[in-house]
Parts: sequence; C-alpha cells; structure tokens
Amino acid sequence: MKRAIEYLKKHNKLIVVALLLIVLIAAAAIMFGSKVKTTNSAAVSVERTANELKLMNILSGIDGVGKADVMITEEDQKIVGVIVVCEGAQSISARCDIINAVKTVFNVEKSNIAIYAMK
Repeated sequence: MKRAIEYLKKHNKLIVVALLLIVLIAAAAIMFGSKVKTTNSAAVSVERTANELKLMNILSGIDGVGKADVMITEEDQKIVGVIVVCEGAQSISARCDIINAVKTVFNVEKSNIAIYAMK
C-alpha cells in the first residue's frame, strides 16, 4: 500500500496526463461516433454509417434475403439512393420485400433503390 502511494506521489503529473488523454479520446469517439469502421470480404477498411449498418441487419433478417451489403447515398442530409447487394436478389419476393423495407424506413422512391445479386 505504501509503495502504491509513493508511486502516485512521484508520478502524479504522468497520471494526470494519461487521464486527460483518455478523456480526450472518449470525447472524440462520442463526437465522431456516427461512423463505424468495418471490414469487407476483401479485407479493405471501409466506413459504414449507422443507417447502413442498421439496414444491413434488417435486410439480412428478412426471409429469403440472406447476407446483405448496402450503400446509402445522401445529399444535403437527405437520402437520395440506396444500393443493396444480397444473396437472395434473384427472388422476386425478396426484391419486393427489400424495396418495401427501404421505402418504409427512408422514404426513398422505388426508382432510387437498386438491388443486385451477391457473388
């Protein structure tokens, strides 16, 4: 116990600097936390928005869609287009479900939703 107190007394400036760095990193994570880093199958780091991650999870849970990858295009903070690449894109039923889900969530016109089959 004495050793710990002596160590803290000797290194108090170092401890304060370390705590300030932790607070700074936490503040940066909160400020810039809207983007989440993920890795795609080609092992290339890619940025995903929270909306893209949520949509990927929702679509993957729809019967017949399978694994899904999405890209959302925004202009002036308004969603103007959505691309969906998924395993079940060949199924007309799955395509209709995807279009309905995207239209409902983002209020995007059907003509601005593109669906493609995954390799």
